[in-house]
Amino acid sequence: MTPTTCFNTRKALPAKMPKVLLYLTLLLFCCLPAQEVIARQEQQAVVALKINKRYKGKSIKVDDGDTFTFLSSDKNTYRIRLDGIDAPEKGMPYAKKSKEFLAALLLDQAIELRVVSIDRYGRYVCKVYCKGANVNLLMVQAGYAWHYKRYSREYALAQAESKARDQKKGLWQNKDPLAPWTVRAYRRAGYSDTRFSELRKQNSPEIKKFLQAI
Repeated sequence: MTPTTCFNTRKALPAKMPKVLLYLTLLLFCCLPAQEVIARQEQQAVVALKINKRYKGKSIKVDDGDTFTFLSSDKNTYRIRLDGIDAPEKGMPYAKKSKEFLAALLLDQAIELRVVSIDRYGRYVCKVYCKGANVNLLMVQAGYAWHYKRYSREYALAQAESKARDQKKGLWQNKDPLAPWTVRAYRRAGYSDTRFSELRKQNSPEIKKFLQAI
């Protein structure tokens, strides 16, 4: 079988096509595959971060109180999840304030992170430091995130949450705030926030399993 090249396209072109237009068309057919190859190579050029390694850069976008986009010193971007903490879910009390607090700490600041793991969504779970301070810990101390006990046994985070709760900081100003893992669980099960709130006021056994989930 004769291999197909870009010059075979002469057969598919009108016989009276001007030479300049013909050459431009042939050039376009030849160059497009090369451009696609270059694009793929550029996509593959982003180097994966390594577990237990430290990286310097800055935050360029904050999604919520525990997730942001990191621009490394070599100009690659990565999605970062703060290790050991869990911030209020979107639509819940203090979700906006939690996001704003993290943004005030990180945006356009020089930061350093240490990679702990990679979660199921492909985000890098990290300890994050800004101006020498542990950002993960600061979020819990300020009352804008929970200690995520399911994935962390860090004593400092546990103590910080207990103290923030006692002092009624941030989200702990509410009498009995719903943990984000509870919110995610009942939403996945098909309950609306309004319906779940109603059942909670009724102390319904129907939602007991969600309130006990950690």
